[in-house]
Amino acid sequence: MVRRLSKSQLILTFFGLSKDHRKKLFKDIHEICFYGQGGYSWEDVYSMPIWLRNYTYKEIEAHYLKRQETIDEKNNVITNKTDINKISKPPLKTQNTYTSKVSKK
Repeated sequence: MVRRLSKSQLILTFFGLSKDHRKKLFKDIHEICFYGQGGYSWEDVYSMPIWLRNYTYKEIEAHYLKRQETIDEKNNVITNKTDINKISKPPLKTQNTYTSKVSKK
């Protein structure tokens, strides 16, 4: 039989977060506050229910992924349009425009 030193019925008296879970928690809080662009304070995010914090994190992540895809598509369109081989030159007149007439005196 295991002798308990605490009043708790359980052998483990404290259920804390492991180092990995704490790092993930604080990373999520930081990213929501930072990428939320001032819409969330640290205290608000820390006290959010876990399901709401996860939902908020995923929505912000989806927003920035969609934004990056749009930027990449626009950059791809620009680079495809400005291919050096496909640039058309303006039509040039072949007239000699630098001839001058000498006045006769």
